[in-house]
Amino acid sequence: MVYAVADLCPWDPGEIDELSIDQWEVQSPWWRRGARGRDWAAVARVAVAAVNSGLDGADIDAWVRYGQRARLRRDDLYSYESLAHDPICVSPSQWTNGRHRSLLMQRAGASHIVVVDPDWRPDHG
Repeated sequence: MVYAVADLCPWDPGEIDELSIDQWEVQSPWWRRGARGRDWAAVARVAVAAVNSGLDGADIDAWVRYGQRARLRRDDLYSYESLAHDPICVSPSQWTNGRHRSLLMQRAGASHIVVVDPDWRPDHG
């Protein structure tokens, strides 16, 4: 689902400092592989457009084709694909997954991001 950045649950005091992008460069191998150089605004924009077109990320191949048609390439496409296979999970009061990526998209100027519907429950039957 598409979620407004303004509606994301609040950060705990000091939590933004914990997620300082400058610290990631030193601490995270994922960051060293190029997270800093990715176009996070484009990743957010294409993901929102994909969801608005009717995709939900369940069909990874369709999700990736959409990103390719939107001209995402290499690391940007990988980051976009991650929103389907490792989705951002947040409720109005709690983060479960994806704080780092959501912060990168927010800092890149995205007003909306794609998250798992907080009311969704997996069908195990």
